[in-house]
Amino acid sequence: RMTDISAAMLLEQLKKIDFITKKRIENADYLSKELGRIKGIKVPVVKKGNKHVFHQYTVKVEDDFKLSRDELMKHLNKNGIGSAVYYPKPLHLCKNFIEFGYKKNDFPVAEKLSNQVLSLPVHPSLTKEELDYVINTIKNT
Repeated sequence: RMTDISAAMLLEQLKKIDFITKKRIENADYLSKELGRIKGIKVPVVKKGNKHVFHQYTVKVEDDFKLSRDELMKHLNKNGIGSAVYYPKPLHLCKNFIEFGYKKNDFPVAEKLSNQVLSLPVHPSLTKEELDYVINTIKNT
């Protein structure tokens, strides 16, 4: 259940939803254009005719990048850039799915990907300079 305070905040945020969504998309587009040039960083793809609002901007840190995902996350955090792993386990290894009999190595691709994904800042209040700082911090690892 939502509190009255939470509801009041939500109503105010909903008045800005178009701006927030537009800004997130712009930030994600800029990040993708620049980060997509870095060997070993795979950026999200939005197929033609689709729209992504980028609640999260998640990249894949591939094996041929200079650092592992966890090393990159430490490097970013050391440089004042928040990053996070929102889904550290694939579903089949989560507590609620154990009763179905799944175990480690049942879905090796999902397990590998869960160790490669990293979410970067994309929120609407980021400036171009801050986005460039994120990009350059990843480039200059």
